[in-house]
Amino acid sequence: MDAYSQLIEDNDRLRALIARWRSTPQSVAELLPATAVELRATATAKERELYPVVVRRDPGRTKLVDEAVRTNRQVEAFLSAAEHLGPEGSGFLDQAYEAAAAADGQLLHERRDILPALTPDHIPDTELARVVERLHTAHHEDVHRARVAGAGTHPAAARIDDGSH
Repeated sequence: MDAYSQLIEDNDRLRALIARWRSTPQSVAELLPATAVELRATATAKERELYPVVVRRDPGRTKLVDEAVRTNRQVEAFLSAAEHLGPEGSGFLDQAYEAAAAADGQLLHERRDILPALTPDHIPDTELARVVERLHTAHHEDVHRARVAGAGTHPAAARIDDGSH
């Protein structure tokens, strides 16, 4: 699989996780810890490794990348609020569903407006492969740090990390 296809597959995999997470009120509560770790690690890794390459390759996409970063902050705010409230808290589901909707919308925006700057006609696959490798490494490191710190230790976390990153 080429590097661009890996990015699309990663995007699709995260969207599938979000769909599972928000499918029922029970799954929202059960999968929040692991999903929050995944969303945070993905956002951090992309901001550090992927978005700078997009802007370097296509400076015209700077506003789109800035919008993606702002959306990541919104997702973080919703996740933090849901975690603070806890599953029994008033407004928990609202905050979690807002996080899910914002994250899913972000992934759609990314696929439509940001990732096309990384197609093979814009960047050699060997260069993009190195970027994707750094992205996956950063993602894994962020997930590991979060789990060591005690976040995402919910039993569902093990089901989500399928080792593909």
